[in-house]
Amino acid sequence: MQVVNIYEKFLSCVESGNSTVSEKGILQILLDLRFVGDVLSGGKSSSTNSPEMQTKQDFLPSAVTKTSFRRKQSQLQADSAVIEPINKLVNRLSQRLDPIDWAT
Repeated sequence: MQVVNIYEKFLSCVESGNSTVSEKGILQILLDLRFVGDVLSGGKSSSTNSPEMQTKQDFLPSAVTKTSFRRKQSQLQADSAVIEPINKLVNRLSQRLDPIDWAT
């Protein structure tokens, strides 16, 4: 996951003040990170595989048997190891955006 390490180092430089990035630049990096997350997760959307979303999906009634549910669970655990660091970076970057500017 060298790509994630590169983004983490870059974000550390931005947070320490060694590098300046505009809000549009931060927004572009956010979009890039989400794309990287989708690629690294094998095409599964990184934004929909968050643990919160999975918990909500687990409580929805469905016609899924226990064996397929177990298989789905093991796939999500493997994906979360890839997606979790990317989601943390996305959250850190999102905090650098002014929500009032982007709401208008």
